Amino acid sequence: MHNVITRYLARKLVPTMMGFDPLFQFLHETDAIGGAALGSAARRTRGVQRRGRRRAPAVDRHQARGAHRNPIPHPIAETLAAVGWVGQLVEAPPSFLKYLRFLCVADGRRAHSVMGFRAAHTSREALLDFVGAQRLRDVKLLSERTA
Repeated sequence: MHNVITRYLARKLVPTMMGFDPLFQFLHETDAIGGAALGSAARRTRGVQRRGRRRAPAVDRHQARGAHRNPIPHPIAETLAAVGWVGQLVEAPPSFLKYLRFLCVADGRRAHSVMGFRAAHTSREALLDFVGAQRLRDVKLLSERTA
């Protein structure tokens, strides 16, 4: 998967919002596939969210990867991100900064009660698996397959 979040997680020096440490949830790819299969079979899954077990604070996310945090005051970050986005100098839109400030987690109770879905991996396990694969990509032992 290659998107704003994975690019952010792959950085060695990560911008963070000074004074904020929001929780993130990660869903392991095998859990996502299993949840999609259950959703297709159940058919009555409208509004059901599959999510990883537990959540990981930003500090844990960065420490697990060996990354260094670069705290930036959010008013300055918003201006820099907007200018950088317009000038195509940054890889994420300014709206991404909200994820670095505010909690964004899903409740998976309906996925469990309606579909019987329960993630096999915790958020931390999914993150650590991503980190391990990213390290292999960094040393060119694993490549991204492009379609």
